[in-house]
Amino acid sequence: MLQILYNPIMNYSLLLHGFITLLIGNFAGVGYSKSIRKIIANENGWKLLHSATLMGSIMLMTFAVFFNDLTSGFRYSTYLFYAVIISNYCFVAGMLLAALSSARGLDKNEAGRNNKIVYWFYYVAAILSLAYTFIFIFLLTKKLG
Repeated sequence: MLQILYNPIMNYSLLLHGFITLLIGNFAGVGYSKSIRKIIANENGWKLLHSATLMGSIMLMTFAVFFNDLTSGFRYSTYLFYAVIISNYCFVAGMLLAALSSARGLDKNEAGRNNKIVYWFYYVAAILSLAYTFIFIFLLTKKLG
């Protein structure tokens, strides 16, 4: 069923997923620390995972502040909500696999299965992020105008 009315569960869910992502980012800090000390490989991958998941968690927590107000009356708000969540976790999964395997995932034609998987995680996340960003801008212009 499509979400049309105010739903505080969405705000709390965004907060929950923000804190889960924050926890993943904090654990990634352990990997980053070990990679700095040369105990494990791929320092740049662990640094990216650590910093980007912390930023992603802050983004989700920030969205929780305005999501319901901005999307009230928008008949596809549930889909928008899931696009935000799925995009975040696709970025996290891609960065985690990249840190563990040293795959970069920057080109779908790059050799290696892990590179292709990382690429597709990033691709899905980027498409969803682009879509929800445009929708948020559209909703903001409706509220302002």
